[in-house]
Amino acid sequence: MKFIYILISLFLFTLSCTQAQQKIFSFPIKVIEPHQVRAIADDSGASCFYISLGDKSHFYSIPASGDTFYHHVFTQRFGHSVIEINAVINTDKNFVFFYSLVSEGKLSGAFVVNKANGNTTDVKDLDFADPGPNANLAKVISDNNCAYFIYSYPKKQQVGLLRLDDYNRSAFKLFTTDLPRTDKYFKASTFKKINMNMPNTIYQAHFPEKVYVQGNGQIIFTIDINKQNDIEKARDLGSTRMLTLDWNTGKSVYRNIPNDIQPVNYETNSFLFEDKLFRLSLNGKELNLSIINAESNITLKRFHFSNLDSVTIQSTPVVIEGARNVFQDGKQIVGEHDNILKKLDAGFPAVSVYSYQDSLLVASIGSYTEAQKPITFYLSYGPAFVAVPGPGFFTTGKGQSTSFKSVFSNASADFSSQPYQPNSLDKVFDFLYEHRKEKLGQNITYQSGNKICLGYIHRENKTFNVVAFE
Repeated sequence: MKFIYILISLFLFTLSCTQAQQKIFSFPIKVIEPHQVRAIADDSGASCFYISLGDKSHFYSIPASGDTFYHHVFTQRFGHSVIEINAVINTDKNFVFFYSLVSEGKLSGAFVVNKANGNTTDVKDLDFADPGPNANLAKVISDNNCAYFIYSYPKKQQVGLLRLDDYNRSAFKLFTTDLPRTDKYFKASTFKKINMNMPNTIYQAHFPEKVYVQGNGQIIFTIDINKQNDIEKARDLGSTRMLTLDWNTGKSVYRNIPNDIQPVNYETNSFLFEDKLFRLSLNGKELNLSIINAESNITLKRFHFSNLDSVTIQSTPVVIEGARNVFQDGKQIVGEHDNILKKLDAGFPAVSVYSYQDSLLVASIGSYTEAQKPITFYLSYGPAFVAVPGPGFFTTGKGQSTSFKSVFSNASADFSSQPYQPNSLDKVFDFLYEHRKEKLGQNITYQSGNKICLGYIHRENKTFNVVAFE
């Protein structure tokens, strides 16, 4: 009976998804198979798209009025070297695209786009604060208003942050940490940027190394220790290491949140939401979800289910999305009597959390697995072509996610019986699924005010279209 109720709710929610979209712009393009696609917008509705192919860099900017667009093309001056956009930020008057050359692997310049008139300037030879000798650039991440270049140092317990507020304004701070051999960790780990203002996909959440950029000037790195990334062989499998760098104070805090379930005979992964750490442990026979206070290490709630139990924290059915094999893609709803835990254990565990209504949270719980063979046509289904995630981006990857959603009380961490309502990310997925047979190309999703916008290339029409979802 519960499963029927969930299915009816899912149908009604899907129906509402299809009614809440608005096509806001479309412009012709000549580039239908670009090397890189980037986008950014501000709260007023002004936006800019970067599309590159070969030695051409195309900028399409839309002012806040939305009544026109501006197109500028730059021919790259670097011969056969390819430009990569490392970070995109929003200033009062401009959108700034910082770029590097793939052949050199360092920051080379910035494209500055005026929001009002679309004028675009290539600023070369940027003068930044010096991170010091022997600094290794480990990661570039961007919030909406600033970008951070993260440096590690050989055989030292130090992390450097170069902060860029504009193309001509930067500052540097060096943090001393308790994390042993930061160069070892930052080289071995590929930290995935987590969006703080919009839902994250199972693909984004399945990475055991994550970085969160808080609005209060804090950058938080988390590493879930599993067999494949246990660098020190410390035997603390299932634990979560957390390093917080506070830009405002110049101080760092390192803590280890130990595994609260023994023994560990399966992979674990976690997701940080404010002061709560959601940690998922999963195998084909058991599912463990712990909600932990990240500051005190106290477990607030623990949910355990075996393959003989009914998973009572489901607010939606288990849904398989993405490319399942060479001949099949799309989505599949797992039946009530199927082995749910076995389905969920198809890949690496993942949990993502976001704020839902006033006092509730929604957790997406499941796993992600990469496609066994390259599936080029899957790009027409999921927004999978963001080379370097920036403000307001999400990606789905080219594989398969298996997950369900659960609603929790933010105050008590208890499971809530409140029905799940779809978010803008669900609406984007539904839109792409409904149009999966059309000749859609690269696509990207970004945030503009309270809307999530999807920009996608229509190969047959040779247009770039923008659709908004509320």
